[in-house]
Amino acid sequence: MRGNLSVLLVLLPAVSAAQTLTRADVAAAMKKAVAFYHDKVSTHGGYHFAYTDDLGYGRSEHSETPNRVEVQREGTPRVGMAYLEAYDATGDRFFLDAARSVARALVAGQLCSGGWDYWIEFDPAKRKRIPYRADNNCHPAELEGHPVTTLDDNVTQACERLLMRVDKALGFSDRAIHEASLHALESLVKAQYPIGAWPQRYSEFPDSAKFPVLRAGYPTDWPRKWPHVDYQSYYTFFSAARCMIW
Repeated sequence: MRGNLSVLLVLLPAVSAAQTLTRADVAAAMKKAVAFYHDKVSTHGGYHFAYTDDLGYGRSEHSETPNRVEVQREGTPRVGMAYLEAYDATGDRFFLDAARSVARALVAGQLCSGGWDYWIEFDPAKRKRIPYRADNNCHPAELEGHPVTTLDDNVTQACERLLMRVDKALGFSDRAIHEASLHALESLVKAQYPIGAWPQRYSEFPDSAKFPVLRAGYPTDWPRKWPHVDYQSYYTFFSAARCMIW
């Protein structure tokens, strides 16, 4: 089972040319698809981006354990967005409740640094070694996989967009979702460099004094071969800076 729910939601039973589909028929088909995805496919409210035909095996680029879900490639947030689109089209609270369950999964996976990494762990023992904000575990004695807020591959941005939209659709009534959304926005602002750019990944906010605004240029000793340095703090997102939040 590959592809995302946005495609699945438009798959309807075969009909003859003479048969006319009504709005109710389409809404019923969407509801059946969402119920299947929510009840049979999700893991703790989250999703992988590919599954075997029998749903016995969910595959993600970084995770293949039964208690992890995928954020990279928008695995989990993309499904939530599809649920929201169904809600916007129908006004049926069923779809909003499904989107809310996805948002709650993202709340559980938000790091203390404000964003998300490629995956979310739900195994209780492993969660103790991950700086999850929901667990108030910002300084674990041991780290599981060194997770940090990731902007690469639209990870944190996709999660925050979903949280904001679900938060608004719920009338800002879900305190956990609302606070997680605000924390993510505040953290993104703090993580911005003085020049206006953002790093690829971060776990701490930059010291402005260490990143002065300078005229662009190449140093005389610019290496001609990859120096194998840690580039996570380098300026990565700039021209699309507005899209980071909006």
